[in-house]
Amino acid sequence: MTGSGKSFLARYLLETRRAEGNLILIYDAKDEITWPGYQRFTNLSKLIAANPRYAIYAPNIFELDDKAHHDYFFKFAFLRQKKNFKKRVKVNTTVYVDEAYAVTDGQELPFYYKAALTRGRSIGLETWSASQRPKDIPQFLMSEAENKYFFFLEMPQDKERVRKMAGITDATIESLSMDRHEFIYRNMQHTTGKLTLKKGR
Repeated sequence: MTGSGKSFLARYLLETRRAEGNLILIYDAKDEITWPGYQRFTNLSKLIAANPRYAIYAPNIFELDDKAHHDYFFKFAFLRQKKNFKKRVKVNTTVYVDEAYAVTDGQELPFYYKAALTRGRSIGLETWSASQRPKDIPQFLMSEAENKYFFFLEMPQDKERVRKMAGITDATIESLSMDRHEFIYRNMQHTTGKLTLKKGR
């Protein structure tokens, strides 16, 4: 839910990537992210022309509703990093999608979003996805995620999806404090108990 801490966590993790020299591209479907150090674009062609190291793409209403623009954002990220890889430029790229269901269609992902998930790691491209509504994002997106962070959820359908996918009970999800930004972390090997985000950490 809004205010649970997912954007706070994303910002912290992205700063670690910036410190490592990664290029960062953020897809901001809700038009809410205005972090310092990032150039902000509402027009995809201007983003591509500028080719910035750190960018937030908050698509205007016409591009937000256009599947071709969804795909081309990921195509730009994928092909730019592939070019860096082929030229042996020692730089990686992290793409962060702030609201995954805004660029998916039921169980379908844009072609290059899927390519970024399945082939990106081999060329130095990481793709991170966040969502307030787990029930509305494709199963493929869930299954490709090596690391998952679960915050407080209210809707029964979302809690059911998390329970079926990760085995985290409704009671556990409901017990997470939004004020303290509590979350559960799960990777391929284990699931933690409650963890808490703190400023500066």
